[in-house]
Amino acid sequence: MSGHNVARIYTNENFPQQAVEHLRFLGQDVETSHDAGNSGRAMSDEAVLDYAIRHQRVVVTLTTEDDERIGKCGVVASFP
Repeated sequence: MSGHNVARIYTNENFPQQAVEHLRFLGQDVETSHDAGNSGRAMSDEAVLDYAIRHQRVVVTLTTEDDERIGKCGVVASFP
């Protein structure tokens, strides 16, 4: 799919795998916490954001309690 912008996305454990697969099908670069070896590590919001920044990715989450905490440190896209 040339000619379009590719988002570099990092999703946490609660983001649906079906949505990850669909984003990948659309040509987006999606890394899950499982892909990164961070699944089940109970990472703090700050550690999640730090990981995403170091890997130049945006954080996408469904966990609404993450929104306010992560949002204070960076841009958050969440989908209720």
